[in-house]
Amino acid sequence: MTTSLHRAAWAAWVLTLGLAACSKEAAVPATSAPASQLASSDATAVNGVMLQGFYWDTPISNSQGTWWQVLGSRASEFSQAGFTAVWLPPAYKGWNPNQNPAAMDEGYGVYDRYDLGEFNQKGSVATRYGTLGQLTTCITALHNNGLQVYEDMVMNHLNGADAPESVKLQDGTTQSLYTKFNYTARAGAYSNYTW
Repeated sequence: MTTSLHRAAWAAWVLTLGLAACSKEAAVPATSAPASQLASSDATAVNGVMLQGFYWDTPISNSQGTWWQVLGSRASEFSQAGFTAVWLPPAYKGWNPNQNPAAMDEGYGVYDRYDLGEFNQKGSVATRYGTLGQLTTCITALHNNGLQVYEDMVMNHLNGADAPESVKLQDGTTQSLYTKFNYTARAGAYSNYTW
């Protein structure tokens, strides 16, 4: 009986401590930051407002051009609206088996992280959002308007393999599966990595 009372007391103590750690008051500083700190360039990083510069089914192109061209042309407007940063979609070449060419993929069906719209792979030079040159111009325009730029990245996906490989399965059988990535059009530019 004593052991169960000790356990109950211990559990109550841990729960109380845990709830106290979650207290809203503990997270609020007692004094505000000095004015000199707020005026520093670090204040933007801490207190900035990020615009998500993409959404699902972002248009491949429209009357204003590719998506990179659209974002770059609106850099001044974003800055004047009070945004301090723009979050860009995945810039690299993707692939979707239901949509061809590669320019159709939103960037989450990752094919080649080193192809930002420069190599003719999977039926297209451009990614869904445009070419490498257009991306560079977009980033320059955003930076020139005082905007920070962040890119969305997916590091644990690969899609659209170039060739099959013989793969031994857990049950001991072997099957030919499309898991080999050669990136032949890139020919080792930027990285000689293959999968």
